[in-house]
Amino acid sequence: MILCGLLMMAPSSSLAVDGGIRVRIHEIQHHEKWIHHPQMQSRFGLLWGKGQTFGGRLILQDARRLSEMTSSQAGTLMLHQAYVRSSLHKGIIVDVGRRELVVGRGRLVSSAPWSDSGRAFDGIFLTVPDRIYPVGITAWATQPGTPGSQGKRFAGIYLQKSISHLLRLEGWWMRKQKLSSQTDRHTLGGAARWTSRMFNSELEGSYQLGSHAERSIAAWGASLVGQWRRSQHRLKPRVGAELNLASGDSDRSDQTDQTFDPLYAAAHRFWGHLDLMGGRNAVDIHMWLSTVVPTKKIELSIHGHLLSLQTQGDDFYLSNGSGRSLDSSQAAGSDVGSEIDVVAKKVHGPESNRWTITLGLSVFFPGSIAQLSDLGDAPIVGGYLELQSRFR
Repeated sequence: MILCGLLMMAPSSSLAVDGGIRVRIHEIQHHEKWIHHPQMQSRFGLLWGKGQTFGGRLILQDARRLSEMTSSQAGTLMLHQAYVRSSLHKGIIVDVGRRELVVGRGRLVSSAPWSDSGRAFDGIFLTVPDRIYPVGITAWATQPGTPGSQGKRFAGIYLQKSISHLLRLEGWWMRKQKLSSQTDRHTLGGAARWTSRMFNSELEGSYQLGSHAERSIAAWGASLVGQWRRSQHRLKPRVGAELNLASGDSDRSDQTDQTFDPLYAAAHRFWGHLDLMGGRNAVDIHMWLSTVVPTKKIELSIHGHLLSLQTQGDDFYLSNGSGRSLDSSQAAGSDVGSEIDVVAKKVHGPESNRWTITLGLSVFFPGSIAQLSDLGDAPIVGGYLELQSRFR
């Protein structure tokens, strides 16, 4: 019914196919056992009215574990995006329905590309572009539309202002409510991003307040990034360093909750490809080096992460937000561990019909905190092969 209704409103002359497919084989060696994660996610839908007064998008997503498929077993089919768009006076855009949402660099709100849950939000989205008005505005009032997200509400406003062609300032307010845990969390923050021909840097910070059950919230998160690049050189070298910080709650017996909630952030982009640490009570020193092999058009990169806790008395959180239930009696320093990630990526075809093959290898060396949890004291090795096709 939804598909038929949306198609009846779409001019047939402006219809375009929109979709893609990703196959990923992920192997992790942990506790002398191999953990297999062969996955396939596919998306198929329609895009219409691009550049016109009225348009929209509809995308279905199918996710499944390849190793578990039998003749009687189907994947998980979900409505990933379905919204209508109206372009109003002077470039103002209103979207109504289910769609992805990305704020800034994705440290707080990201689309979680190709996740099994297909992260999207049900709501109303308003965008005022900054090329016409002094300040660009994105505002939304939603309830997450992914499975298992009932009882959550999310709203906010994101502002951006280009001071010059080099400097852009951003600011935001977000409110996340979780009725099941009686949480009402407000996030206030801002960022300054500098981009030149050879160098870019970012400074971003957020403060959270509100209430969690009977406790008040007072938490913070921050990041500092610097990267040098030579885009005109045939090797396209890049060297960068990043510091990510998030507060934690070392005393859970008082009336203040200081654990920073990363909301809907992209996980491994900031904490390591193996996703063994989340953005709560975390310190991540991230360094990387990348280059391009001109003859093969392959992008090679190596990433290093030094991971630790803000305080010894706080919990150790995984990327999914679950804690390891560590307490002060188990405190053995704040060293979570270190991780090395090597990635090779090759892209073929134009943007409208592109496919990408990616090969990755990761090694995590547990520190004192990781050894206290079920991660153990032996290195954790992981690797993946990913094939992704995108067409429009």
